[in-house]
Amino acid sequence: MKQLPLNRLLMLQMLYSFCGVMYNVGSLIAVRNGHQAWASTDALVGILIMSLYGLFISTGLLKSIKLYRVVMGVFVLLLGYGGVISHLLNYGNMELYQSVYTWLGAILINVLGLILNFKAALGKFKQT
Repeated sequence: MKQLPLNRLLMLQMLYSFCGVMYNVGSLIAVRNGHQAWASTDALVGILIMSLYGLFISTGLLKSIKLYRVVMGVFVLLLGYGGVISHLLNYGNMELYQSVYTWLGAILINVLGLILNFKAALGKFKQT
């Protein structure tokens, strides 16, 4: 498979970070309007984590490749468990989610991020 240029990988990671922040903002707005949260994750914590993730992407923008790969490896673990596995384990507890669609949305967003983070951590990109 053809390797992504680093700048394109970083752009996709920024898009993932934005989607994660917006998902949590939507959940926060729903709760503040008296509705069920979109996910079991505390929306403010989700916004903070996704914002920090966005900040750590800057290591790649600054061409600090070794640090970028290590940080993305840490995020593979954090977001792999917290963003994918934890939601999958909640399958029997759908009352924690506003709907099956918000449950599935949380998983799909984080699977995208997990794939991108694996590529980054393993160095499967072309440095430009």
